Amino acid sequence: MKNQKVIDVYNGLVVKFKELISEYEIDHNDYQDLVDWMDQLGKAGEIPLFMDVFFETHALQEMYKNVKGTEPTILGPYYIEN
Repeated sequence: MKNQKVIDVYNGLVVKFKELISEYEIDHNDYQDLVDWMDQLGKAGEIPLFMDVFFETHALQEMYKNVKGTEPTILGPYYIEN
C-alpha cells in the first residue's frame, strides 16, 4: 500500500477496535461472533456496500467540507422526513 492516509486509517482502526473491545467488555465468544460475521460479509462480497452505507457519506462530507453547496447525504437530495 502506497497511500499513507489509508495506512494511517488502518492503524487508527486497530486502536479504535481495541478501545471498543474494552468499552463493550467483549469476551472471546463475542469476538468470535464478530469475526464470523465479518468473514460472512467478505465472502458475500458485501464489504463495498457496508462501507458505502456506513462511511461513504462521511468521506464525502470531509472531502467537500470547504465547498459551498448542499450537504451530501445517503438519504439523497429529495429526502423528506416522515
